[in-house]
Amino acid sequence: MKNGYNYNPQKANLPKKVIARKDTIIDVYRRITGTYSIPKEKQYWTLCAYQPDEEGAEINQMVKEGLLTKKQFHGVDSTKVCIKCNKKCHPGAKWIHGKWNEAIKYCKNYNPALIYLDTIYMAGHSNAIKIALDTIKNPCQTGTILVINVILTDYHRGIQWPIKVFMNNLNQAMSPLQRECWKFYPVENSKKACYTYQSSMAKMGTYILVKKESR
Repeated sequence: MKNGYNYNPQKANLPKKVIARKDTIIDVYRRITGTYSIPKEKQYWTLCAYQPDEEGAEINQMVKEGLLTKKQFHGVDSTKVCIKCNKKCHPGAKWIHGKWNEAIKYCKNYNPALIYLDTIYMAGHSNAIKIALDTIKNPCQTGTILVINVILTDYHRGIQWPIKVFMNNLNQAMSPLQRECWKFYPVENSKKACYTYQSSMAKMGTYILVKKESR
């Protein structure tokens, strides 16, 4: 179970997930910042789920690509057994058992360069907005990049959401200052505001926001 959701550990290193992470996290970070890896004093925060010690696992992919070191990796999950397994597989990383909003709020040295919210929330539902707002409200420095995954099409339930629904709902929920500071970033060197890919049961949408300096 991943932060309250049913989760299959075998999906942690699926080829499509690996490609999507490369396109929407690693390549986007390098394109936006012009740097190859996260600065030594900065961190990578993620809804970690199960991280097997396999090549396609998120933490191993990020380290292999040279984006970060294990000590910069901060994984949060509400399932105790998940965190226990991750600590055993990757003792050099930081693993936090608890709710996402509480983990980032009460972390004394919270200093992310890159945040990855790999949810299975529906794009048009309030819970997708809530986790994004909880993250945006938590203080972080200018230049912080936030990557959010949501479901655009649930084939099993026959539910589909337009790409702009999540963007519009989040913009409406943010305060004027938050809208000034946090801007959606186009992906794939184009004007597209959302990167889409097919998971095993759904069409996923990935959105990138960058914190700008307020005027």
